[in-house]
Amino acid sequence: MIFYSTFSITLLYIFSFVFRVGPFAPTRYLPMIVESEHILAHSAVVPFEIFLHPTKFDKFISRDIRNLGTWEHNLHLRLAKIFLERGPATFIDLGAHVGFHSLAMASVGAAVVAVEPFEASADLLATSSSYNHLDPLIHLVRAAASNNATHSPACMHASRTNRGHVFLRPAPRDAAEDASHAHHKRGKEDDEPPVVDFHGREHRLKDCIPTPVQTADQILAGLPDLPPVLAVKVDVEGHEVQVLEGMRGLLHSPAAPCYLFVELFPSLLETQGTSVRSLLRLAEEAGYTYNQLGEWMIPLPPWVL
Repeated sequence: MIFYSTFSITLLYIFSFVFRVGPFAPTRYLPMIVESEHILAHSAVVPFEIFLHPTKFDKFISRDIRNLGTWEHNLHLRLAKIFLERGPATFIDLGAHVGFHSLAMASVGAAVVAVEPFEASADLLATSSSYNHLDPLIHLVRAAASNNATHSPACMHASRTNRGHVFLRPAPRDAAEDASHAHHKRGKEDDEPPVVDFHGREHRLKDCIPTPVQTADQILAGLPDLPPVLAVKVDVEGHEVQVLEGMRGLLHSPAAPCYLFVELFPSLLETQGTSVRSLLRLAEEAGYTYNQLGEWMIPLPPWVL
C-alpha cells in the first residue's frame, strides 16, 4: 500500500513537472506597463507632467520624452533661460506637437500661443495643460499656420509612425479646393500624383486630413491682451517659409520678437517649393541674423546658404 502511494505521488510530481502545473507552474508576474498614459518630463528646468502618443505611433518625439524626460534639450534650455531672465512675455509655438516646449515655457511663467493642426497631438497638449493647471497661460490654436488664411480646409497629411511629421500637401492646384472635395475622389484614382514624406511613404489626395489654416498675424490679432512676444519657434515640416510670410506683420513691427527659432531642413523645404536661402532672406529682411543652435546639428554648407 505504501509502495502504491509513493508511486502515485511520484507520478503526480513527474506529471506536474512535465506539464508545468501545480508547484512547477511558472511564476506569474504583473504585466509591465510599457506605454504610460503620461510621464514626468523630469529633465525640464521646471518638471511637468506630459501626455504622449504611444511610441509605435510617434517614434521620435514621444519616445525621446518618455526615455529622456526632455525634447530638443538645447533649445529647451535656451528658451527657459530667455524667459526666466526677461520676465513676463509671450512664447509662440508654431508646430507644437504634444506641447513639450509650450508646457515647459508656461511652467516658467510665460504666456504661450501653441499652434497645432493634428487633432490627436492637440488633444494631448490640451490634456497636459489642464493636468498641470496651465490653461490660463496656454492658448491652443487648432490650425495650420501658413502665408494666407483659407475659407475651406487645407489638405494635411500625417506619418503613421512619426506624428511629429505632419505637413500640408504641396499641390499644384488650390489646396483648399483639393481638401474640401477629396471625399468625392474616394474609390477613384487620384488626379494628383502621390506625395512622398520624409520616411518614403506615399500619401494620396484621398488620404487628406482637412485642416483650417490661419496666418500667425491673424492668430495674434485675435489675442490682443498678450504680453509682448519674446520668442517664436517654427517647426512645421518644410512649411517654414510660408509661415514666416504669414508673420510679416509681427516680424516687421516695433514689437517684433527678440528671438526666432526655426527648423532648417533643406529637403523638407524643397518639398514645399522653397529653400533655406529663401527662409534666411525672409529672416534677414526682418532684421534677424543666423546662428546655429545645438551641437548635434550638421552645419549648413555654403551652397545652401
